[in-house]
Amino acid sequence: MQVPTIEEHLELKAEIMLLKSQMAQLMTARIKEEWVCVEVAQKMLNCSTTTLWRLGKDNKLSVQKTGRKKRIGVQSIRSYLESCRYHPAAIQARIEQYYNI
Repeated sequence: MQVPTIEEHLELKAEIMLLKSQMAQLMTARIKEEWVCVEVAQKMLNCSTTTLWRLGKDNKLSVQKTGRKKRIGVQSIRSYLESCRYHPAAIQARIEQYYNI
């Protein structure tokens, strides 16, 4: 097994950091609209209405009320799933499955 030199290691580390920043930009750029209806948020999170409102009350999800309708922020759903330690690819797949980008 060949061990990389310090220079190779630093080059790989820099490349990884660049790829991470590009990935973060792509993840945020893919979301066109910020808000989804309650039913879609429930499907994304695989939870009940009660759990959804509890998460909103605990400020783990951003909730917007427009007239009689309430909407949940997609970015807050993403952040909540990340805090639950879901894999980023699983989070993206879950959001794309229920939210047409």
